[in-house]
Amino acid sequence: TARGLRRQVGLVAIHRGDNAAIAEVAGEPYAPSRGAFYDYLDLWAHALAWEAQGDPRRALDLLLAEWEQSDGVRQQRGLYYVCADLARLAVAVGAPERARHVVDELCAMAARQPTPTLVGLRDLCRAVLDEDPVLALDAARSFHVAERPLYQGYAQEGAAVLLARQGRTGEARAALADALSSYDRLDATWPARRPR
Repeated sequence: TARGLRRQVGLVAIHRGDNAAIAEVAGEPYAPSRGAFYDYLDLWAHALAWEAQGDPRRALDLLLAEWEQSDGVRQQRGLYYVCADLARLAVAVGAPERARHVVDELCAMAARQPTPTLVGLRDLCRAVLDEDPVLALDAARSFHVAERPLYQGYAQEGAAVLLARQGRTGEARAALADALSSYDRLDATWPARRPR
């Protein structure tokens, strides 16, 4: 439990752009999980720290490896919480096909247990891979209902990027403003740098 709480603090610090916390997490070797629910926090923190230090491919490889090794227990271990970053990283490194099976599994999870969080993660990951801003905005609404402001910001950011690519600049600016507002509420300066 102490390890999980420590990593939760680390995740908050990483999202707030704390370079010392990023260096600390990135400098520690990643130890594969022991099967406890909160172990995904250590996985997530390492992946984001490595990305923050300029190695998104290593971050993606780690998330995918853990996803593959947790077949049958992904939902119980909370691995779905890392999927938004996993899909985003896959697109960022030019390998969206590597995340397609993850989205398929998220669809199955959301069908079995349609909570606003799982539905939002499913829609956000599909939106990122399929370049669908409508799905990203649907995800933002689900995360609002679930009271998940970080994921809501992720979805709004994704919608802004996708709308801009389609030349829908007015809608993109509105989604960007919403994303920055969501991130600002959390003092999440690191993810706010992407849309800025």
